[in-house]
Amino acid sequence: MSIQDLVRAIELVRKLPKTSFHGPQPEALIQAAERALGLAFPLTYREFLLRLGYGYVPGSNFYGVIH
Repeated sequence: MSIQDLVRAIELVRKLPKTSFHGPQPEALIQAAERALGLAFPLTYREFLLRLGYGYVPGSNFYGVIH
């Protein structure tokens, strides 16, 4: 998925009823998660975390990082 695809998907998700996202998440938290896991998240996943954080649409969960 490209960043452009992700941005479009986020735009569509934000228009859906009954969605719940808890974000954006701060850069420092994302970096701490990467350090704790010993890896670097893909750019599209980082962008998702920075914009939406984590949440769900009916029938699907979208995992992220939380405090």
